[in-house]
Amino acid sequence: MLHKASKLKGTTVRARDGEVGTVQDLYFDNQQWQVKYLAVKTAADTPNDVVLVAPSAVRGPWNTAEVPVDLTRDEVNRSTPDVLPSDRHLMSSTDLNGFHIQATDGEIGHVDDVLVDEESWNIRYVVLDTSNWIGGRAVVISPRVLKGVDLPDRVVTVDVARDDVRRSPELDSIENGPAEDAPPFAII
Repeated sequence: MLHKASKLKGTTVRARDGEVGTVQDLYFDNQQWQVKYLAVKTAADTPNDVVLVAPSAVRGPWNTAEVPVDLTRDEVNRSTPDVLPSDRHLMSSTDLNGFHIQATDGEIGHVDDVLVDEESWNIRYVVLDTSNWIGGRAVVISPRVLKGVDLPDRVVTVDVARDDVRRSPELDSIENGPAEDAPPFAII
């Protein structure tokens, strides 16, 4: 199952001994397109009220209503504070939103969200808002067609033409898994 990163924000994080906080953001590697940390706003009244929890701590099925972790509340509260490791490829899903998308033959819109695979924590698709170009369609593309992320200029370059993006599957058709008839560059 695929989940929008934006819908995970505010989701309850439940430790083995009770509710511990809510998902504030997802941090991912923009080269591998895999979630590395969940930023969790804890319910604890501590100086580090936002901590980082690795997806490997998530146990069992999770969804946008609850993310269970195989940690106690105390273990979560003592997790890595809101200081991210100095990895130049690590970025927030919230920060990615709004980045302009540059195709091989011109701009095609901007990033609106990402779809995260429930089992692997990989970002399976990037959701593009193409409303300024093809009239209000939200389409998805695979991170495999992304050539680079320019952080200072807030641009993501894709290795496909605008017309290929026009033929990409719409968001509604892919949220529960890849469509059988989706263009090859849209499927992972």
